[in-house]
Parts: sequence; structure tokens; C-alpha cells
Amino acid sequence: MSDIPEPTFTTPTTPLTEEELAEYQQKLTDWNQELETYAANLDSHDKSRERALDNRKNAEIEYDKLIVYLAGGGLVLTVGFIKDITKAAKTTDVGWLLGCWICFALALLVNLVSHALTRMAADALLTDAPNWKNLDKKVNWANWTCLILVGLGIFVFLVFVFLNFPAHA
Repeated sequence: MSDIPEPTFTTPTTPLTEEELAEYQQKLTDWNQELETYAANLDSHDKSRERALDNRKNAEIEYDKLIVYLAGGGLVLTVGFIKDITKAAKTTDVGWLLGCWICFALALLVNLVSHALTRMAADALLTDAPNWKNLDKKVNWANWTCLILVGLGIFVFLVFVFLNFPAHA
């Protein structure tokens, strides 16, 4: 709280004249106005920070949902692709499909780990534990890993489709 404005005057030790008393009261009023302005700015900052935290929380919730939807949907899509589209065709390069499934499954698993790490980081922050920053870094790592795994799963599936589409035609 070193940003709190300090009074720029000292309390008089001798009796004051009416003029000195009026000047002293004006300085006191000015200082009170500065303090009120500071308090209003601090309140505004706190509200902005609270809104930013709410927005971040909502974004994290939506991110986690998207990862689950994409990875789970990717698994369903690839199984459906094999079952319905390539049943009449000779499926080749199944390793690409297996790689796709592994990427999507790992993305879902890492997303679960991310949820656990998020809870642990929040608990550590609330209890002023010194390791909360390290846990928060691990949450970020897990989120990026999920994104990369889903992207890689989509890419690997597209390679599989490209390699097997001519076999279907």
C-alpha cells in the first residue's frame, strides 16, 4: 500500500490563527479528496481484475469442453469412418489410424490431468502454498499438450483418409 497518498503538511504544534486554521482545513480536505480518488481507482481496478478473472475462468471451461468434444468426436468419427466408409474398400496403412486414436485418447487423458492440476493449483493458491505457480505452469503445459495432441490426431486422421480414399473409389 505504498501508493496511498501521504499528507503534504504537518500538524501544527502552536495555536492557529483563523487564516492558518482555514489553510490547514483546506489541505486536509484536499488530502481527503486525493484519498477518495485513490480508493475509487483501487475499487475500479479490483472490479476490472475480477471481471478479467471471471472471463479467464469461463474461457478455461470452454477450452476444456472443446478439447473433450474434439478428441471424443474425433474418436467417434474415425471409428465411424472405418465402419461405414471403408468397409467396402481395402483399408491400408492402419498404423495412421492407430496413431490418430492414440493422439485423441492421450488428449482426453491429459485433459483429465489438467483438471486435477487446476484443482491442486487453486487449493495451493487459496492456502498460500509456495508451489501454486509451479502447478499453474503444469496446467498451462497440459493445456498446450491437449491442443497439440488434438491437432496431431486430426492431421494423422487426414493422412489416413488420404491414403485410403483412393482404395474406396
